[in-house]
Amino acid sequence: MSFSTKLKETPKSILEDQIAIGGRLVMTIPFGSSVDNMSGFISILGDVNNLPVLTLCISSPNSDKSVVSSVVFKSSDHYLNFVDFLNIDGYLKFKRSEEKIH
Repeated sequence: MSFSTKLKETPKSILEDQIAIGGRLVMTIPFGSSVDNMSGFISILGDVNNLPVLTLCISSPNSDKSVVSSVVFKSSDHYLNFVDFLNIDGYLKFKRSEEKIH
């Protein structure tokens, strides 16, 4: 299941709310930016007792709102398969550069 909405909050405050309930920051957008300077983020919620939720949040360029899209995986297996598919695609189609990732 997935859903998307606009919220009248900043990405930072949305991320803080997620972290307060056990969310984990995967990446800031722009990639490598600090949380204070980010315009969005990617995060994961959930654990062995709760369904995995992948969230992408970006500040809306045309308003003071944030666009939030979330995917709720129906099981840990589906989430782990998604992660595996990303890894497989990444290693088959891309090469690591010497760029240092934060």
